[in-house]
Amino acid sequence: HRDLHSFPTRRSSDLHQHNHKSIFKFMITLRYLATGQSMTSLHYEWNISLASIFQIIVDVCEAINTNLMAVWLEAPSSPQQWLRVAEGFEKWNYPNCIGM
Repeated sequence: HRDLHSFPTRRSSDLHQHNHKSIFKFMITLRYLATGQSMTSLHYEWNISLASIFQIIVDVCEAINTNLMAVWLEAPSSPQQWLRVAEGFEKWNYPNCIGM
């Protein structure tokens, strides 16, 4: 059997740097989603290329969708559930809406 110390490991500084990059990407995406700020504006604010801003937002949104969609946003499975969703939109004066 292999000794525990023979397995490849990441250095603490590598993990720390990876964690900071993830938080940084999440901050950019959260700013975009919460404020409606344009990607061009984020590009100038964060001094990152527009293509990178776009890719960061797409990647983080896909990760959120993949990991949290089934947990937090279960799609209605019956006509009655869809009607309940539609009633919620009508309450806020958005008739004929059934989106999630």
